[in-house]
Amino acid sequence: MKSNRTFGRKGFVCAVLAAAALVACGGDSDEKIEESARGYVAAKDYNAATIQLKTLLQRNPNSANGRFLLGKTLLETGDPTAALVELQKAQELSVPDEQVLPEMARAMILLGQQIKVISQYAQTTLRDPAAQADLATSVAVAYALQNEPAKSLQQSQRALQSQPMYAPAVILQARLKVAENDLPGALLLLDEVLARNATDEKAGILKGDLLWRGKRDEAGALAAYNKVLEGTPNAVAAHVALIGIHSGAGRTTEARAQFDKLKKSAPNHPETLFIDAQFALQDGKPAVAREIAERMLKAMPENPRVLLLAAAAEYRLRSYVQAEGLLGRVLKVAPGHLPARHLLAQTYLRTGQANKALEALGSLIDSPKADGGSLALAGEAYMQIGDTKRADQAFQRAGKAAPDDTRVRTAVALAQFARGDTGAAVSALESIAAEDKGPRADFALVSARMQAGDTGGALKAVDAIAKKMPDKPLPDLLRGRVLLAKKDAAGAKAAFNAALAKDPKYFPAVSALAGLELVANNKDGARKRL
Repeated sequence: MKSNRTFGRKGFVCAVLAAAALVACGGDSDEKIEESARGYVAAKDYNAATIQLKTLLQRNPNSANGRFLLGKTLLETGDPTAALVELQKAQELSVPDEQVLPEMARAMILLGQQIKVISQYAQTTLRDPAAQADLATSVAVAYALQNEPAKSLQQSQRALQSQPMYAPAVILQARLKVAENDLPGALLLLDEVLARNATDEKAGILKGDLLWRGKRDEAGALAAYNKVLEGTPNAVAAHVALIGIHSGAGRTTEARAQFDKLKKSAPNHPETLFIDAQFALQDGKPAVAREIAERMLKAMPENPRVLLLAAAAEYRLRSYVQAEGLLGRVLKVAPGHLPARHLLAQTYLRTGQANKALEALGSLIDSPKADGGSLALAGEAYMQIGDTKRADQAFQRAGKAAPDDTRVRTAVALAQFARGDTGAAVSALESIAAEDKGPRADFALVSARMQAGDTGGALKAVDAIAKKMPDKPLPDLLRGRVLLAKKDAAGAKAAFNAALAKDPKYFPAVSALAGLELVANNKDGARKRL
């Protein structure tokens, strides 16, 4: 009883203190709350700003400045859908066009509404030079996204006429120079911007992109992105780029550590969610990727990247009809989207519709400059319909078009294997696996060895995969399956248990162990496993 009275007194004191805090907060005027929110926005503390602004709008739903500031804040935190709603309300509440239109245009571009931006704002003139430069730059971006570089350049020059050396317009002109393959000219423009502001986020990120992708200067790119993060620790694009560099170099630990920083600073940003889903696919968790993609599609239903992500998850889940439908939506928005066409062709190949796969590849394989990936898929399609002559031609062209692409080289080797040239195919796969940091060729080698009845060679290939994926359960699962083929049930059971030690919820290993229990006529054991 004594402890209950003590707890009651403490609870009463806490309640009184909480009420006092609420009264104190409630005593602030709307102007003070708005001023506080502006301070948080200026300091880029968007979570605190959002709390203040929502408090203000609960008290005064018709606060024009509150709606406008909340729209800006939501835009900065990567929620363009909600941002646009608030900005439109601010416009209805008579926030001046000079303030609201540039922000609305940015939100619309993020939502893929570049045609609307062009139709609504290409001819708009604002009285404030800075606002006009901002809006004209957004229109220029919209034209660039519509692949109209001349009109994009015209609008960026219009922005610079309103405000000379306006950094976003100069950065866009640098992007246009990149499109013209003028990399030195683009870097020169970016250096002009960075000379005035060494931590300019957009200029620094684009410079990093050009150094990384254009000049293969990894050290320079890393320095550029990290410089951005010095000035703007929450710069999502810089985090994303660093994750990409580390992932591409096979530095998984560094990539995941950088992602943890991104997730901490911007947990609900579309890029954060997108990468989270990509990691889920890499980790063999397509259901998790599907869930994230579905959340993103609610906000961005026609975004090609998100649609492709959702399609990839469905493909991994073997939901091929759903994958086909999502990919059709991608190609409706972006008919020339190469990864979408490739995945659609793969989807048709998995469902035995080789002719449809060839239709999906279409003119990609007829061009003299056809890419290796398209040609390799075409080769698979021709193999599936029994046209070995055209399959050989496609694979030979694929090898010449992409001699350094391990995916293409692996596909060519597998085609050799299918034709019965097993010695050359296995030799090629071993060579690719030895060079490649990824496990794709090793997987193909395991399959080839197993088809040839060489379980010893298959186990060696599994050992190579385990070195490349030391923390993943998949190599142990493969080892167990090979040992089962050798009729080594005890060894297989140990391998499957090793997979579960790395991931207790790894269902393929659970299923395999349950199967072993059934073979041993232990139905209760199988049921417990499941």
